[in-house]
Amino acid sequence: MNPTRFARRLPLALGLLALGACSDAVAPAAPAPPAAAPHGLAELTCTANRAARTVTCGTPSTGASANVILGNQGQYVRLASSNVAVVADTFAFDATVQNLIAQPLGTTDWNTLAPHAAGIRVFFASGPTAPAGLVTVANADGLGTFTAAGQPYFQYDEVLPQNAVSAAKRWKLQLGPGVTSFTFRVYVSAALPFEGGYVDGLPPRLVLDPGETATVSPVVRSFVGAALSGQTVGYAFDVSGVASADGSGNVTAGDSMGVAMMSVSSGLRPSRAAVKVNVCPSMEVEDGAAVPGSIVPADCWAPFRNGPGPATDFYGDIYRLPLEAGQSVTIILDTGHSMDSWLTLAGPDGGVAAENDDANPADALDGSRIDFTAPAAGMYVIEASTSSAGATGNYTLGVTIH
Repeated sequence: MNPTRFARRLPLALGLLALGACSDAVAPAAPAPPAAAPHGLAELTCTANRAARTVTCGTPSTGASANVILGNQGQYVRLASSNVAVVADTFAFDATVQNLIAQPLGTTDWNTLAPHAAGIRVFFASGPTAPAGLVTVANADGLGTFTAAGQPYFQYDEVLPQNAVSAAKRWKLQLGPGVTSFTFRVYVSAALPFEGGYVDGLPPRLVLDPGETATVSPVVRSFVGAALSGQTVGYAFDVSGVASADGSGNVTAGDSMGVAMMSVSSGLRPSRAAVKVNVCPSMEVEDGAAVPGSIVPADCWAPFRNGPGPATDFYGDIYRLPLEAGQSVTIILDTGHSMDSWLTLAGPDGGVAAENDDANPADALDGSRIDFTAPAAGMYVIEASTSSAGATGNYTLGVTIH
């Protein structure tokens, strides 16, 4: 890995270890980054005292330009220590890594959190160096090229979501004769799902009647999760004609049924996930409704039974139900034993609020039932579908608001 690649892979401002015999000191804040340098690495210098069994860290007085300092200990990561010990010529302590940014560390996939092969590596950018004598890292997990060649590092084979803390790893530094203090600098290298930032704030699905328009409000964020204002957002669909979108986030359905995945981006910043747009005629229902219906191949592809991805395996009918905050509703899909049903209720945010396969677990053909209390006011979406892909059958949808 060359230094350029490292800056792209982890454009984080990551802080340094601050050790103490009883507690961990916090390094002072680094200066704010200039607007022209959105990426870089934090740099703090640590000084260890053998007799006191402490290490204190602060911003370097020389050798670092402002455009590579974005943050510090306690802002994007927190490295902490415990169990500091000096035995003979060995200075040892347990070190943990805590992720403080919105993206997970140690993975390139935010959805599955599959671990990256390199894990999370805390590497020595310089040192350890003593005024007199030699200090070496005794038990490094390996040597790598991060900001220079041959840098020792400790590897944490974990994925850390925001605020998660790693397991402790024992670090050992070997001290030469006469060494009473030494200094070093430490950085953190970890894979990120979105190295240049990302777009979020989008619903997983949009369910629209033909010709209907809904407005989405994407939020463009930096790699650490800070909202960025004044950014241009673009929209693209994998299937043409299903829907369109303008620069203000107005998504307009086409005139016929269809399914398309809408991708959203701002420059090189992609959205965390594509939005599934289902165009499907719906019926609004109210308290006391008893609506006869049937699942047939001419129906829409079920927006929720098919999940947030592009799959189209289940047919479904869509109903809309306005609810006030705190209202309780019972929704029953009575199949008359004609099919194995699946009932879904989605919230105004486009996410699944409740779902049910079998009202009677002992009888798969006894229909489906949802009892639900609305946490917020809005238009909820009811989807009548089937438990098996491609299945069909008749039902009656019943709605009772309590």
